[in-house]
Amino acid sequence: MKDFSQPWLSLIVPVRGGEPGLASCLTSLAALAGPECEALVVAQGDTALRALDQAAPAGPAGWRLVSQPPQGPAAARACALAQARGAVALFLGPGCQVPPHLPGVIRRIMDETEAVGLSLLLKPDGQGEPLKRLAALELAWQAKELGLPQMGCAAFRRAAAMGAGGLDPNLPEPQGDLLALWLRLKAEGRELYWDQDLFVRAALPGSWRGLLGQAWSEGRESFQRLRLARSLGPGLLPGQGRERLQTLLALLSPALLAGLWPLAPDRALTLTLLCLLLLYPLNRPFLRGVGESDPDLVNRALLYCLLRPFAWLGGMLAAAGDRLGAGGGPSRAGSRPNMG
Repeated sequence: MKDFSQPWLSLIVPVRGGEPGLASCLTSLAALAGPECEALVVAQGDTALRALDQAAPAGPAGWRLVSQPPQGPAAARACALAQARGAVALFLGPGCQVPPHLPGVIRRIMDETEAVGLSLLLKPDGQGEPLKRLAALELAWQAKELGLPQMGCAAFRRAAAMGAGGLDPNLPEPQGDLLALWLRLKAEGRELYWDQDLFVRAALPGSWRGLLGQAWSEGRESFQRLRLARSLGPGLLPGQGRERLQTLLALLSPALLAGLWPLAPDRALTLTLLCLLLLYPLNRPFLRGVGESDPDLVNRALLYCLLRPFAWLGGMLAAAGDRLGAGGGPSRAGSRPNMG
């Protein structure tokens, strides 16, 4: 019988039910089970318990089940962090598969550096689908630009996380709690880290609807990051300028078209096209990276760069609407759309 009395690493997975890739995620957790690794799966409500029964009919194998009422992934992570026994807590999305090498990479980085937080890259669970590869390149670019956790995947030294106030279960989905903790640690001058070897496999979107849903969710998180950074201090998010400028162009282009068309259709069309053309130089570094990594995706990336700012804008407006609807308080509504 395996000994879980003194694990070094605690893997934490919140489950609400209906997430793709849950069975593969649980299988990867079971493969890592041992004296140094514990896994906590937080099931929120009956829907999550039924999903776990379907994904693992034999019951928990190498992971510990924690039951909780449906309160959102932030509450699940906060609950699991309080029960975790490892020196390092690794938070994962329910569709993520943990590569066997990952615990060793995390331990090496934690032993050799003063890092208190690690941001993980996401790679597609299937390498053949073009849009999944494009989604992975987009996430990798964001990680390089912002150095922030993505889709609920990050690792923290547990003592440092608890010393910085832990996770706030009342912050917005999908990962406002992780972003707030990350930015608090950054404001304190603590070392935060990301590396190409720090990655998990995930069920990334394989359709245009799903890819734009990913951008829509990024727009929501951009709004949340702006609020968090303003409350914690300036200069915490220097990499967001390009994203905000593209969002502004996405807002201006339909406004100019609608406002000027009745008076001067030619001018309206010209200014609208100019706004859209300005998106190209703003996306040139990303497109160059796509061309170097996966040249077959360049045409799809061009179209995505044209559509993405509108999805960002929609997500930011939705987050702002949720905040206004909640009277300025924390919003729990509106996790990412169906990513198909």
